[in-house]
This record gives sequence, structure tokens and C-alpha cells, in this order.
Amino acid sequence: MPPATQVAVSSIEGIGDSINRINKTPEVILEIVDKQGNTASEITTNMEQSASGTRDAPEHISGVANGARKTGTLANKSLAATQQSTHNSIKLEIEA
Repeated sequence: MPPATQVAVSSIEGIGDSINRINKTPEVILEIVDKQGNTASEITTNMEQSASGTRDAPEHISGVANGARKTGTLANKSLAATQQSTHNSIKLEIEA
């Protein structure tokens, strides 16, 4: 092949490669936009879940506080029963 023909063929191949890359560009852009849309959707979902958890927190804290109050009440009753039992035990020893 004469040198001028080789240069022409090489140039045409280069132009073809450039056209192929240009043709792929919209596909790449579309993929990127799609990924950004998915990411934005995931961020929105995470924010909604976080907000929901924040709304539920006071209710859970209230439940824990009620549980702690009940535990304190039961502990006081247990202490009173133990004190009464100790008092009765001492009284029985004295009477015996």
C-alpha cells in the first residue's frame, strides 16, 4: 500500500474511533444520570426513615421511663416486704 493510502486509512480509522466514542457518550451520560437518580432516591428513603425514627424516639423514651417507674415501685415493695420479714423474724427470736 502506498504511504499516502496508509495515512488515509489510518486517518479514516481514527475518525471512526472518534465517532464510536462520541456515539457512546450519551449512553454513559444516561447511566450516570440514572445512578444519580437512584442515589437521590436512596437518600430520600434514608432521610424518611431517620425522621420516622426521630418521631418514635420520645414514645420509646416514655416507655423506658414508665418501665423504670414500675421497677422502682416494685423495688420499694420488695424492700418493704424484706424489712417486714426481718422485723417479724427478730420479733419471733425475742419471743422464743
